[in-house]
Amino acid sequence: MSRPYRLRIAETARRHVVVEDGVECALDLLQIVPREEETQILSEELARRGFVIETGRARREAASGVVVEIDLAARRVHVGKRSERTVEKTEVRVVASETAEVTDEQRAAVRRQAEAALDDERERERRAVTAELEAGLADLRAELDRISVKVTQEALRRKAARLGEIESVAEDPETGSLTIRIRV
Repeated sequence: MSRPYRLRIAETARRHVVVEDGVECALDLLQIVPREEETQILSEELARRGFVIETGRARREAASGVVVEIDLAARRVHVGKRSERTVEKTEVRVVASETAEVTDEQRAAVRRQAEAALDDERERERRAVTAELEAGLADLRAELDRISVKVTQEALRRKAARLGEIESVAEDPETGSLTIRIRV
């Protein structure tokens, strides 16, 4: 027996999707000068590199939306990205039926398909955010290493000045080595 009715069912699912990913690590600095002074040196170096310093935190946001936050006191670095948008998916199905009315069960099945499509979209968005974050981490790691070297060098200069008169300073920018000769 054939089914005389062909019914078109359309269901739209809408969801506000928020996707976040992040990485946290420690910023290792040698304790050469008192911690407060070292924090000041770190703040100055981060400000030179485009970070905004407020309430004990240094923050910089890249054009891609990746945010780098450094807790100056705890020496913790947080790198994260957040994406937020409203996603809408419409699923349309044509079904054969013996009645002219769409059943709740048929409508629920199409709605579940629309919801599944939303879940797939959210997963694609999550993967894209993670890929963007990972792409910038190598460059950021190198920059954090350079910052650490600069802070250590400045701390060594200050410590040397306290020990005696600085006669000469030799610095190799490629390797980051620093030689300070002082007269005690």
